Amino acid sequence: MMQVIEKPLDLPGTRTVVLDRWHRCPVTVQVADTDYGGGVYHGTYFALYNQARDVFMEDLGVSYFSLMNQGMNLSVAELHTRYLKPVRYGENIQVLTRISWLRSRSMGVVQKMVSVLPDTEEEILKNQVEMNLVCTDTKIGAVPLPEKLVKAIQTYYGSDGIKTV
Repeated sequence: MMQVIEKPLDLPGTRTVVLDRWHRCPVTVQVADTDYGGGVYHGTYFALYNQARDVFMEDLGVSYFSLMNQGMNLSVAELHTRYLKPVRYGENIQVLTRISWLRSRSMGVVQKMVSVLPDTEEEILKNQVEMNLVCTDTKIGAVPLPEKLVKAIQTYYGSDGIKTV
């Protein structure tokens, strides 16, 4: 039987990111990303989110490629997606990424895709994803997040940006 934790962010040792700081990554939607209706195919959103997460990690100074070279991955353990409005070929899209919490072996990531109106710079929320990423080794076992990644996240959000539960 699976154990359900009512308030997982209240687990001891969870570090909650309280600073609402978002990393921005422009995304170019290719015609191959769209379905017959002209919108981005629902499964393709995850590839675009992946691309933006890779850029975010590179900008932190810890590339996903470097984690893979150490025999580690950030495996998706939980995923919640909200599709609000379609993204279409040719739109000016940005993916916003932030870390929402950290534990010893996992972290929460929130990403949202916004369309930026060219005249006003107004942002329209198109969709959002919240995920729990678990650091795993090549044997698919959970391992601690690399210290270099944790320090890079702490530096990005600052000493006042992360609180321990």
